[in-house]
Amino acid sequence: MPLRAYRKQRGIRQGRWLLEITVSDSQSLLSKKSLHSRSAAWGASLQIDKNYQLPMRYYNASNNPVMSLEAGAPIQSVIIRIERAHPRTIAKLRRSRRIIDAWPDSNVHFHGEANAQSPDQWHDVGKSLQVYETWHRFTPYTDSLPGKGASIGIVDGGVSSDSLRQTIAYRGLGSSLGHVIVQEGASIDPEVRPGTDTLNTHGTRCAFDALLACPGAEIHDYRFSTASNYGGSPFNTTWVSDAARVIEHALHRTDRKPQVLSCSFSVGDVDHTHYFTRKIQEAIAQRMLVVFSAGNNGDRSDSGRFIGGTNGTPSVLCVGAARLDGSYPNYSSSGPAIGGGMKPDVCCYTDFAGYTDCDNKTSTAAAVAAGVVALLWTIYPDAHQDLMIEALRRTASNSGRWSRRTGYGAIDLPAAAHFLQTHFRRSPGDRAY
Repeated sequence: MPLRAYRKQRGIRQGRWLLEITVSDSQSLLSKKSLHSRSAAWGASLQIDKNYQLPMRYYNASNNPVMSLEAGAPIQSVIIRIERAHPRTIAKLRRSRRIIDAWPDSNVHFHGEANAQSPDQWHDVGKSLQVYETWHRFTPYTDSLPGKGASIGIVDGGVSSDSLRQTIAYRGLGSSLGHVIVQEGASIDPEVRPGTDTLNTHGTRCAFDALLACPGAEIHDYRFSTASNYGGSPFNTTWVSDAARVIEHALHRTDRKPQVLSCSFSVGDVDHTHYFTRKIQEAIAQRMLVVFSAGNNGDRSDSGRFIGGTNGTPSVLCVGAARLDGSYPNYSSSGPAIGGGMKPDVCCYTDFAGYTDCDNKTSTAAAVAAGVVALLWTIYPDAHQDLMIEALRRTASNSGRWSRRTGYGAIDLPAAAHFLQTHFRRSPGDRAY
């Protein structure tokens, strides 16, 4: 994108940039001494964040990345963060043979709304999804909670384990969700350990909604924001570069790695060459299952606005909103994706009394869908991202027909489980762990 277009893009602070530079191998990560020398060579106007280094394991990911990328794959480039630089300086750096690309750091927008109108009463979404019925049908030889063994990474503004447990008790779900564990993950703030956030209710709400569909899962808190509100956030609080960094933490784990990443936010109009999209592709290549919300822009096709950015990437599961009564709210973003892909893939439940009086918008839908995906993974752990998307698409309520507004329709959990059973030709309960 031309620099002039970047300047016009809303939510971008002109001074902060990300540079992708080449390295010879995984041992060539930039030292502080090297960073200092590069800064001097590039000009005194640069302020390099010496604590930010994001390894990239391939230069440019295609729309269909190689699915066999190993966690220890050689690091071929590194993203560094420039806290202050004039656009003309960035334009000059682009001509350097060691600079692969440059991007302004943009603001993240969460897909939720606070203080929404409350539904009439509490409704157990797990019953509507038929969580327990599906679990007992396809795993008849186990008496564990549905989804036991799965872990869901909530990539958001933080999760409060105390608030999560209090809400579980308030909703009368203590017998099924009282064991909740929120202790793994990463945080951009060293003073806030994962699971101890006290400001952001959006991340905690998403964790609760995911557990409604997968009661036995562990929650991993990947906190990249210091904002306490829902929609757009004050600058310096919700940066795309920080979201990429906590996802790298998830990829770097050698144990207790989350199987599912729940991402209820948008990162702007980025394409498949953007470093954040490629970091998501790395997660998928390491057999993580990634779920994104479609957004809350409604049908804005008349103004050329479709589902964009990483949310519309073909390889992620893009989820729109559906209500428990079978209707579809108008705010859910309509497709297709900016590149022409058929997004959203499916819709899932939202606008119900859950963690708050009204868990709403596509952020809730994506979190519930992340729980569905985690539950299906525990039954069929060999299901990779493409197969999971296919299973949910082909069994959703629109009977194989895609529409711009609803995708392939509302998720049908039992039907998706049956599809995977048929695919693997595996007897019920024959799980791999």
